[in-house]
Amino acid sequence: MQSSIYAALKPTAGGTKPSSETQQITAEEEKLQALYIWQFLQFIEFPTPANPQETFVIGVLGTTRVENYLQETVRQKQLGEGRNVELRRLASVDDALRCNAVFIAPGETIRTTQLLAKTRNKPILTIGRDDAFLDKGGLINFYVESAKVRFEYNAEEIPFSKLRFSSKLLRLGKSVSKK
Repeated sequence: MQSSIYAALKPTAGGTKPSSETQQITAEEEKLQALYIWQFLQFIEFPTPANPQETFVIGVLGTTRVENYLQETVRQKQLGEGRNVELRRLASVDDALRCNAVFIAPGETIRTTQLLAKTRNKPILTIGRDDAFLDKGGLINFYVESAKVRFEYNAEEIPFSKLRFSSKLLRLGKSVSKK
């Protein structure tokens, strides 16, 4: 299963990504996004919490099937040295400040801008699926290209996040910068 995840994430040469507004998001794509989110966590170093047994929290803002698939993916799993993982639906943008990672559902345009402003320069992994997500300061964005789920990352914002992305992960995605 893991090798298929990496195969699906391999970057492609050239090509333009279609607008997410014109794409219909399938259940299979959302299931893959949930699996990729779990894989991202394996290749990103988060600051060490004061209590090493502190629960790692993944928040979901908005309504999406990714939440259900992510719940299945993280059920009874641990990160690093035995940190339990908990998935939370966020009732407000401020709830994101109590998370280690946040997935923002497509269609959350206004709350996306608010959430990214509050989490900027904090060690919170922000993941979305919106053409403007990285421009707003998000760290990882999903898109579909050649019928495969791909991801791009914000090369300018990563250093400010205080998260350490593995070079292995970065090689699999597409670097995007505003310059």
